[in-house]
Amino acid sequence: MSELTLNSLEKDSMIKIIDDYKPSLEKLQEMVGGNIEVLTLNNGDTLVTNQDGRMMNLNYNSEATKIYQENTSVKGIDIVGQAVVVKKGWMNIEIETE
Repeated sequence: MSELTLNSLEKDSMIKIIDDYKPSLEKLQEMVGGNIEVLTLNNGDTLVTNQDGRMMNLNYNSEATKIYQENTSVKGIDIVGQAVVVKKGWMNIEIETE
């Protein structure tokens, strides 16, 4: 993930960065507003989104979409709703395997 992308994120952004603690499943669900979907980025970071965001008609998240498309080989997928980037080493392994 580019430093420019991370440094341009604001506090009221639709994306949050976790790089100093391991969030619980409940905390991630609270942050994205529902069930989580876990997307692994090429650099080892994890992008967490609302699994039901499209069905809930959540707003398009241009920041998260850009991060996802820049850090995976997958193109054409739009991220909607609040998203969380959990930096490499801070994702709770138990959450990833559920």
